Amino acid sequence: MLLYRSSKVSKSIFIVFLFVFTMALSSMSIYAQQKSHYIYEDSKLKYIQLPSSNQLFVYKYDQNGNIVKIEKVKTPSVVVPSKVSISDVSYEVIAYGVSPTAKSVQFPTWTELNGQDDLVHPYVEGEKVAPGIWKATVLLSKHNMEKGVYYNDVWVDGKFFGGAVTKVEDNVRVSLPQEIGYSAGEYEVVVTGVGKDVAKIVMPVWTTQQGQDDIKHVEAQKIEDGTWKAKIKFSDHNYETGTYITHIYAHDKHGNQMPLYGGETKVKPEVKAPPAVSYSSGSYEVIAYGVSPTAKSVQFPTWTDLNGQDDLAHPYVEGKKVAPGIWKATVLLSKHNMEKGVYYNDVWVDGKYFGGAVTKVEDR
Repeated sequence: MLLYRSSKVSKSIFIVFLFVFTMALSSMSIYAQQKSHYIYEDSKLKYIQLPSSNQLFVYKYDQNGNIVKIEKVKTPSVVVPSKVSISDVSYEVIAYGVSPTAKSVQFPTWTELNGQDDLVHPYVEGEKVAPGIWKATVLLSKHNMEKGVYYNDVWVDGKFFGGAVTKVEDNVRVSLPQEIGYSAGEYEVVVTGVGKDVAKIVMPVWTTQQGQDDIKHVEAQKIEDGTWKAKIKFSDHNYETGTYITHIYAHDKHGNQMPLYGGETKVKPEVKAPPAVSYSSGSYEVIAYGVSPTAKSVQFPTWTDLNGQDDLAHPYVEGKKVAPGIWKATVLLSKHNMEKGVYYNDVWVDGKYFGGAVTKVEDR
């Protein structure tokens, strides 16, 4: 009888223990869920919220999707980059710790230059990206692309929430030739001092002949942090000589763009001949670069310094087209009395003088 009562008591104790243990597990599960609140953006972990404290962990990624930094942010707070490049086009203002009941979060921004002349009315409305987290994008173009100090305030349902300051700097430098010969086939544009948040650099290029009929948008390649490069090929512009216009635009990750630069490069036609050749070689070539693609006749008159133009062939030697915009002819020394000394090499295109070069024939 005692044994039976003891067994019954043990069973009751076990049931009570199981109930308490189950409740404890349930509480631990709820606590664990509250303790770790994971927020994803574009399929990547962006935030970890800790509701039991006023801290938040923010994950930063590079353009390849690799984690480069984990920042600890206290809430409530307003976070902005301390410095950005004018080439970044835009930057983000993020408010952390906003009340979950907030209906309107506004982000007024203005520059130190000329007071609040660039303050947008009504204020820019923010976007809720996660519980307690709102953000807005500041477009530099909306602030006259000014350099210097930008003031970023945040207002929640009509009440001031906080603010932060960003400094916009212009470290962008552009390198491209002012003049280049057509024989180069292309010229290179290098942009340095580009902001780290720039998504792409695009260069619209066209020649002054016939307006923008040949415009081409060349996308630059990122060589290293801050440095982008592009090659402008003459073949993309009807093999034209003359003035090439190069503009440069920076684009951010949102698709916004901003002009950074506009300049000119003069592409010059050329006549190339060897400056010196050996008498024993018997001949040399003269090449004309940058000839109009519509040219029908390219002639190569040549004569020596000795006895004037007594050795000038008539009619002039007809050149041969070897590539778009490129013609050549071969000068035979035998056609010039096998003379040594200075040879003058002219080029005429459809009856108009194009250019010339000089070659010295030496006895060596």
